[in-house]
Amino acid sequence: YRIIKSNYKCEARCGIEMASLTDLKAKSVKLGNQNIAIRMKTKVEHRVPLAVRAIEILTTQKTKSDDPTLVFPSTKGKVTSDMIFVKFLRDHSITSSEPGRIATAHGFRSSFRDWGAETGRYQYEVLEACLAHQVGDKVQQAYNRSDVFALRQAVMKDWCRYCSVQSASVVVPFSAGN
Repeated sequence: YRIIKSNYKCEARCGIEMASLTDLKAKSVKLGNQNIAIRMKTKVEHRVPLAVRAIEILTTQKTKSDDPTLVFPSTKGKVTSDMIFVKFLRDHSITSSEPGRIATAHGFRSSFRDWGAETGRYQYEVLEACLAHQVGDKVQQAYNRSDVFALRQAVMKDWCRYCSVQSASVVVPFSAGN
C-alpha cells in the first residue's frame, strides 16, 4: 500500500488505490460513475460505501474527463485498458504474498476478505456483501434482501483505516521486490 500511496502520477495508481479501498474489481472501478453503484457479476446493483480517501480520489478524478461516467479515463479520454493496472503493479515490482509472483488487482479483494476474517469482528455475510458476493441458496437469497449498507459502511471505514498511512506499520500485505 505504501507504494500505491507514492506520488506516481498515473491513472493506474489511483485506480488501484480506489479498487483496494472499495473492494471493487479494477474493471468496475474503471467503468464506474461518480456515485459508485455498480452492477457486478450478479447483475444486481451494488452500492459501495465510500471512505474519506475514496471520496478524495473521486473528487480529484472528476476534473480529468469530459465523460462523467469515466472515473479513470485514458489519456485519450476513453475507457482505460485493464492492462494499465497490471502494468503498474509489474513496473513497480509489487510482489504477491505468493513467492515469485507479482501482485494482481484482484489480490486486494482477497486481502480484504482475509483481513475481515482474521479480525473476527465482522459477520461472514457482511464481508461477502462488501465483495458483492451472494450468500446462501435461492430461498435464503429471496428472504435476505437487505444490502446491509450501514454494516458494510462500518467495515469499509475500518478497512480504509487499516490501509491508511497511519497504520502502515501493520499494513504491508505485499512488498516491493528488486
